[in-house]
Amino acid sequence: PWLAGPVALAAGDSRAEAGLVIEAADPEAAGAFAEELSRSGQLPAGTRAEVAGDALLVAGSQAWLSRMKEAVADESLDDAPLFQDAMADLPEGGIASLFVSNGQLVESFGSGPMEIPSLLDALGIEPEGTAPAMTMDVDRDGITNTGRSRLGEGV
Repeated sequence: PWLAGPVALAAGDSRAEAGLVIEAADPEAAGAFAEELSRSGQLPAGTRAEVAGDALLVAGSQAWLSRMKEAVADESLDDAPLFQDAMADLPEGGIASLFVSNGQLVESFGSGPMEIPSLLDALGIEPEGTAPAMTMDVDRDGITNTGRSRLGEGV
């Protein structure tokens, strides 16, 4: 009964840099749930759960939990122009949404054997300022995914 709505996944470069942000209608009850999860040993080793504002945060490490708490305290993703643009034509009210900043994703690859940034550059694709987005909805007829990418023209 403490769940209020959207759930977001926050992911970094490793398993310890992953977490969930779950909107809570009753932050106090969500906090009690987080304490019970921690106390019962139901969370994987190193995983932390804590309430920040109106959200339950579950993170793969204390360091990632701290970063997530900072992000939750900052501006809403709804206020970000890139997010607004990526989600503009997608249906609202689904059970899940996906949004990825292509610029940050490609930057996270750095240099390595695949040289993703160099490959995109050679193809004339500029990932900065673009983002794929998807929403998922469920009804009695099945699951509907609607998405789009603005990585580049013709991509």
